[in-house]
Amino acid sequence: MAGVLQLNSKVEFVTDSTSDDSENSMINHKRDLKITFDDGTSSTISELLGTSVETIRTLFKSLRQASFTTNIIDRIAWDIYRNKE
Repeated sequence: MAGVLQLNSKVEFVTDSTSDDSENSMINHKRDLKITFDDGTSSTISELLGTSVETIRTLFKSLRQASFTTNIIDRIAWDIYRNKE
């Protein structure tokens, strides 16, 4: 914190009521990381990242959708290859 090493800080999962239930990751599953510093003040990752959290949420959602789509296309292509006789 401000260049000072926090030796007794604490990091914990907390409930984030601003997230939706449509995704299953830490960013979008009503969870956030809360950091309590040595002086007793605390902050969450969402507060520290600001608007970057929305960008990360969108990125993770897009990556999961792309991965799912790629898996479907690969299975169809494999099925066609196996049964092309």
